This record gives sequence, C-alpha cells and structure tokens, in this order.
Amino acid sequence: MSSPIKNVLAILAVIFSSFTFYPAIASHLQGADVTYTFLGMAGSNYQYQVSVTIYEDCFNGDPTAIAQDNPAYMVVYDGNGNFIRFDSSYAVAVSIPLVYDSTCTNPPAMCLQKRTFVVDYDLPPNTSGYVVAYQRCCMSAAILNLLNPGSTGMTAWCTIPPAPNTNNSAVFNNYPSKLLVINKPFTIDFSAKDADGDSLSYGLCSAYTGGSDNDAKPVPGPPPYTPVDYAPSYSYSNPMSCSIPLTIDPVTGLLTGTPNLIGQYLVDVCCHEWRSGVMINTVTREFKFIVSNCMPDTTGPPATFVPPNELEVFPNPATTEITIASPDTITQITIYNVPGQTLFSREYNHAQEVQVDISDFCTGMYFIKISGPGNRKVRKFVKQHYH
Repeated sequence: MSSPIKNVLAILAVIFSSFTFYPAIASHLQGADVTYTFLGMAGSNYQYQVSVTIYEDCFNGDPTAIAQDNPAYMVVYDGNGNFIRFDSSYAVAVSIPLVYDSTCTNPPAMCLQKRTFVVDYDLPPNTSGYVVAYQRCCMSAAILNLLNPGSTGMTAWCTIPPAPNTNNSAVFNNYPSKLLVINKPFTIDFSAKDADGDSLSYGLCSAYTGGSDNDAKPVPGPPPYTPVDYAPSYSYSNPMSCSIPLTIDPVTGLLTGTPNLIGQYLVDVCCHEWRSGVMINTVTREFKFIVSNCMPDTTGPPATFVPPNELEVFPNPATTEITIASPDTITQITIYNVPGQTLFSREYNHAQEVQVDISDFCTGMYFIKISGPGNRKVRKFVKQHYH
C-alpha cells in the first residue's frame, strides 16, 4: 500500500474511533453482492451508481451488530490501488421470504433480511479502471465449510472497466432459496441479465475475508483481497457435502446438487461478463445455504402448554397467529420489529394465555414484551411466509 493511502486510511480510522460503538463482532452475515449502473456522462466524467447488498441473519444475529451495519463504508481505488474517495451509506432492512421445497414439513426457525447501500460516483476517465470495496465482520458461526466462521468477515467489491468503456454490471435474476432438504436433489437459478447485452458465463468462486474480531467494520483497503480459509475437505469449488456434487452450468447459471449432510454452507457464484471476447467484469453472489431434514422434532416439548411451567410463545416460526402462554398473569403484550418500531400493543385483564393475529406482519424476526404484576419478559419469534 502506498504511503498516501496509508495516510488517508489512518485519518479515517481516527475519525471513526472518536465515535462510541458497542463491539459489533457478533456473527450475523449471510453473504453479499455488488452491482452497478452506468448513469451517463457529466462533462468528461463517467457517472455510476454502485449498490452493495448484504444479507443478515435476523433470527440468530445480535440485533446490536445488525443495527451497526449502518452505515456501510465504501472506498474507491483506481486499478493501480491508489485511493480515490471514501463514502458511507445507510439502508433500511427488507425481509426476504423463506422459499423451500413443499416436502419440508417442519422448517427450522429462520429469518433473513437484506440491506442495499447505494452510492453515486462521478469518476474521471483513466486507463486502469476502478475498484469499489466494502468489508464487514463476521459470518455466521454455524457455517460448516469455513474455518473459524464466527471470526471471518467478508469483502465484497466490483470492478469498473477503464475508459472509454461504459458498462452496466450483470444483475442476478432471483434470490436463491436458503433452505435445502437433505438427500433431495435441487436446482437453483443463479442466472443474471445484462443491460448491455454482454455475453455471460457462470462458475463457483472463492469467498474473500475482510474485517476481524478486533476490527469488525474496517475502512476497506485496496486489492488484492484474501480468500477465506475453507475447512478440510471443502473448497470454493466443493463448498457443500453432496452425494451428487454441487455444480453450476456455465451457460445457464443453474446450480444443482444433492446435499447429504445437515448444516450451513457458504457458497459463492460468479457471473462473468464478456464483450468482444474479452472478460470485462465479474459480479459475485455470496450466500449461505441451510441443509435440514425438515422433519418434526419428536424429542422436543409438545406443541401446547397447559398449564405452562414457564413462559412460552408458539408456534415459532408462525404464519398467521401466535399464542403466548404464561404461568403468571399477563397484563400487556407489545410486539416490535428489529428497528424498534411498535407494531402491536394491547392490555389484558390478567390473562394467562392470549392469541395474537400476525397475518399482516411481514416475514422476519419480531420481539414480544410480555408484562405482568412485577414481571416483564422479552421473547422473539419469526413470521414466516405462508405457503
């Protein structure tokens, strides 16, 4: 790294250290992708809009760490690694519906949401192009195919070709299904579209680390970036335990395989753009897949609690209604979402079991505050997509 870059990053680090943050190292990241759109010319400058989308585990992730994903830090370097500019961007969380095979009769409790950070750039023409980078820690600690996933961050970036090329990056057509059924073949569409009509090809590729337990939200440095450490027997080209190996069709972008081991796996799919026989850009979608047996847990507690020995919220996840049952009296129920907005609040006349209609709630994770005489407890539940 050149001395000017070191100086700029050191100044930025001092600025951000002056703010008070709780440690944001909780593992909650599920993946990311970066795309951009060419907006036109401003004089001799090229105008681009860059979008960084991250995926968050809103069921197991620490709400404090999730909240600290705002703002995102994005840095632009030229193709020679010289610092160009720094930006920060805020984004609201949007729930992503859980889509899974109809044979999955008892899906595990999950919640997935995304944030898309958007920055507009005016970039002067150059002969080396530009790199826009984002980094954050940490990945979900339950991921099987990474070493120390709970301490592993991610780097997401895009490459803008040098002038006089103008380019729109490819954009993936679909959100991938998150839940897979063990020993059941699957096909997931990872195809993309390109506004410029460039030729596209697909392949499995490596994830890249960024950030750490000690610096969970760094100001990104320039490339090259460091590939993640895969666990033994796994690699970017073999990221899941499958009886029929995980493969992607290089032409159609269809990802296929038959998983044979329950667990969570990080998978990266690259879409390469080709123009006049030359590869000009690559976009990567990084995503965590969960393999489950999707069968009821017969070893757990019964579905109803009459009378309950402790406070219970069921079913969880739920689609249309939840029941709150308590050995103590309930005088008020308040439900709020991850950002802290109150969605439901009602007082009760010393009830011990109440039902709440959640059919109008969006999919995602919610918190319930249950109040009673001398008692207040908080529980969480997941509203899942009705299917």
